[in-house]
This record gives sequence, structure tokens and C-alpha cells, in this order.
Amino acid sequence: MIYVTNGATIYIAGTAKVNLSPPTSGTYAGILFFVDRNEPYATHIIAGDSSSLFEGAIYAPGGHVEFAGSNSIAAGCTHIVAATVEVTGGTGHGNDCGGKPLIGIKTDQHVRLV
Repeated sequence: MIYVTNGATIYIAGTAKVNLSPPTSGTYAGILFFVDRNEPYATHIIAGDSSSLFEGAIYAPGGHVEFAGSNSIAAGCTHIVAATVEVTGGTGHGNDCGGKPLIGIKTDQHVRLV
């Protein structure tokens, strides 16, 4: 798990080859990025190239999460908690959460602003 605080932001460049997955047990099981709840609104960019893979929960309740480029999380399990989310390029999102420490996303549900 990567904990982000003290004004830091997540920035993974579009040409980076990154393969990240969260812990599978313990207090932070399933959490990939955890942005401090008290941080002000900030933009967190996750790009990477087509061989990159990001799996797990991205928790940035007061921030903006942007997925860009051609990274792939389509085959994994991804949950995003953020004030806003933007998806651009050929990136994908996964909901195959079977056997993962996160609760599976039901594919018959829709994203709603609450």
C-alpha cells in the first residue's frame, strides 16, 4: 500500500512500465493507494504504458483521480473512491474481484453521483 500525505500526489508517467498490486492480508489488504483524508483537493494521475498493471483500491476521497494512456487494470480488481474520476486514452478498469480482499463490483450497477 502506498500512503500519500503532506501535500504529495500520485503521478505515474505515460511511458512508465509499472505493475502494482496491494497487500493480500492485514489491515490494508486490497488497498493500493490511500490518500490522507485531510489532504486538500489534488489531482492524482495514473498513466503507464500498455504493459502496466494497477490493481486494488484507490482511495482519494477529497481528490481527482485521472487514468490516462494505455495502462491496463481491466483484468484485475479496481475500486476508486474520489471526489472526481477522469478516464482518457485506452485505459481499462477491472471488476474481477473474486478471491480478492475487496468486495466484488456488481456489473449490473451504475455509477452515480451522491
